[in-house]
Amino acid sequence: FAKDESAYGCLTVARDAFGGEGAAGNGTTNVDYSLELYEHFQTLRTYRPTRLFVDPTGFEVHTGSAGGVREEKIDVPPSWLRGFGQIQAAMMLPATRVTLPVELVYGVLAFLRRHREKAGPRCLRLVLVPGAPPAIVIDPFGVELRAKGPVYEGAKLEEVKLWGRRRLMTLARLLPLTERFEVTVLGSGLPSIWTAHMGEMRFTLALSGWTANDWARGAN
Repeated sequence: FAKDESAYGCLTVARDAFGGEGAAGNGTTNVDYSLELYEHFQTLRTYRPTRLFVDPTGFEVHTGSAGGVREEKIDVPPSWLRGFGQIQAAMMLPATRVTLPVELVYGVLAFLRRHREKAGPRCLRLVLVPGAPPAIVIDPFGVELRAKGPVYEGAKLEEVKLWGRRRLMTLARLLPLTERFEVTVLGSGLPSIWTAHMGEMRFTLALSGWTANDWARGAN
């Protein structure tokens, strides 16, 4: 979860993507993604071997000659446990799912990075027309970006407003690796779930209805 608990991120990696040196079993550990751990991950290079050690007591990473970092297991905050439940409940609700090309998401993020709105509404409008590619309108600028690729196969016209859009900047560094995005929307002002498909990896970004309404403590 982000510090304000309005955004949830989950990276899933296929087991076949790893080369194991010994027997592995299923389990869970919880560690703090500290600044030290973040900075160590920035040293990863294709020409340096990287080893990950995960056990019930913590997580450790070693990258070539850069040394290693270990984080000991911590207790998950109670608000996070509530947030996990809220996200699972949201993903079970009736929803609209649409595939977006990487170019469309890149266009949205690039526009938001270059322009700062001075008045409302500060939302993205996802426009879904049956038989046509999806489009995103950036308000209050009225700029429409249309996808080139698969068409929307729904039965009726839909327009969904998404708030707290600058949280999507989390996806910026994934763009070079992403093959496509799958977006699940529950309705205007409701949570949205963005999934980046990256070969053996999949990153899920779940956003609450708007930034001030977090997953864990707000009026969910």
